[in-house]
Amino acid sequence: MESSTNITLSLAKVMVAAAWADGQINNDEINCLKDILFHLEGMTASDWAEIDIYIESPVDEAERQRLVTELQARLSSPTKKESGLSRLWTRWPVSTVWSVSRSVPFSTR
Repeated sequence: MESSTNITLSLAKVMVAAAWADGQINNDEINCLKDILFHLEGMTASDWAEIDIYIESPVDEAERQRLVTELQARLSSPTKKESGLSRLWTRWPVSTVWSVSRSVPFSTR
């Protein structure tokens, strides 16, 4: 069974990778990401250290795709998908989550 911590960490990585999609990340984006990620349940100090690596260094297309594929695998059922996205919906307006989730394909093939 997939742990909610793994899903949360994967979701956080994909969010950071999406911020790097244009090849750069500015201070406003970093602050916004940290604010959102701070409110995700289950984030540990170890998770933050892992996320900081992605914040500090550009995420290329291949790594971004790997992270999306990893998240898709972790959200392998409609129930897991709903649970993963609800982590965002409980803290943030739907319009904010929609703009993030719209850019990340969450198919459950």
